[in-house]
Amino acid sequence: MRSGVGTDPLQAYLRGMRDAIDAVLRFQGGSPETQMPLPLPDSGGMMGIQQDNSHSWCLSLIGIPPGYKRATGKNVKVAVLDTGVDLLHPDFAGRFTEDVNARSFVEGESVQDGNGHGTHCAGVVGGPARSSSGRRYGVAPDTDLMVGKVLSNAGSGFDDQIIDGIDWAADQGAEIISMSLGSLRSVGVAHSTAYERIAAVLLQSEPSVLIIAAAGNESARPFSLAAVGNPAACPSIMAVAAVDQLRRVARFSCAELDTIGPLDVSGPGVAVFSAYKDGGFTSISGTSMATPHVAGVAALYRELDPSLTAARLRQQIMTRLTPLGIRRDFGQGLVQAP
Repeated sequence: MRSGVGTDPLQAYLRGMRDAIDAVLRFQGGSPETQMPLPLPDSGGMMGIQQDNSHSWCLSLIGIPPGYKRATGKNVKVAVLDTGVDLLHPDFAGRFTEDVNARSFVEGESVQDGNGHGTHCAGVVGGPARSSSGRRYGVAPDTDLMVGKVLSNAGSGFDDQIIDGIDWAADQGAEIISMSLGSLRSVGVAHSTAYERIAAVLLQSEPSVLIIAAAGNESARPFSLAAVGNPAACPSIMAVAAVDQLRRVARFSCAELDTIGPLDVSGPGVAVFSAYKDGGFTSISGTSMATPHVAGVAALYRELDPSLTAARLRQQIMTRLTPLGIRRDFGQGLVQAP
């Protein structure tokens, strides 16, 4: 039986979006209901990362400078499970056909994204090399994107919707699944056995699938830390933390506080520019934004070596990280493109 958000996460899942907008606005004294893009961080002392209005700083941070041509994600299928996608967005023209590579699992709602979160995440994974915004922001612009709408336009969903989305993506040949969603998990509480069973099977199956998920945004540094949430806490799922332009851990990013929910990697997750609903663009913060950066990088590695199993792909990513600091905050380091 479905029950309301905030109950047992195996019955009703998700507070929904992994954005940190609410937390940051509260920290700055604003209203969580205010709809506004977050300001870009100060560019001073960016440790070699230069501002370029035609190229996202996030890409440079993960080893994709302007002119990078080694890989584009070509012929790699990446599924983004979220609030859907703006089918009419100029940056996605002709890339999605509903019920073919874009499908809704939310009763009464089409795959069209009325929220913006899913469009933003899809853009980070595979936005075009030549964006209508004039700024490149997509990690793997030639990837074969798939979108499963598993969260409603209000940003919430249930386990069965998400699991149906995972099953669909795997059946359609997805090699990588990006999930910028999750629920709060207290320190010492077990990871989700339902998601772990699914992820473990897909990781070792043939063909195999790598699932990557957001660690969560419940920390409030320097005052408090929250543990990696579900489903990211599952050992067969890659858990992603967020860093800013200066490679500092984002104040909201969940931490590795027990052996149950380890952090794996970090990605850019503060004031991240990407596509948005209604044909627009905006900057959003959250481990939601860090996660598709890692998924996009995974697509680049997969393109260069299509023989990689999901387990070997995960290992390949982990061996190329840039160490940043203590594992509690960053996992084993910042993801880097091949």
